[in-house]
Amino acid sequence: MTSSARSDIFARLREAASGSSTGRIELERKALGSATGPAPPARETCQAFLTNVLGNQGSVDCAADRSEAVKAVADYLYRHFRSHRLVAGNDPRIAAMPWRDAGVLPRFGSLEDGEPVTLSYARLGVVEMGAVV
Repeated sequence: MTSSARSDIFARLREAASGSSTGRIELERKALGSATGPAPPARETCQAFLTNVLGNQGSVDCAADRSEAVKAVADYLYRHFRSHRLVAGNDPRIAAMPWRDAGVLPRFGSLEDGEPVTLSYARLGVVEMGAVV
């Protein structure tokens, strides 16, 4: 979409919304109703999650232990970013991983300009840009 087309769309939205009361907007929004969400691709939550990751061109690696998980993250980082650097939240579960064994250089804290990779803990896996370890 060109910036001109985008500007035109936003201008039309602003024009359509200007002068409308909050009550009127809410009434029209409710009149639209809501659609039901899509059915999950599998009944089991983990299987549905992994199916969605793979269906969106994500990748999945399985690791038997913490050392293998760190190695899988290191391999992914190097393959996609030619680096072993990442930023992780201040989470003791992530901090306790054996990062140096795989040559990964984590920095714990907030993302700053120019840092392309972040990592956080998730109940169903470690997810970054659609990759699951």
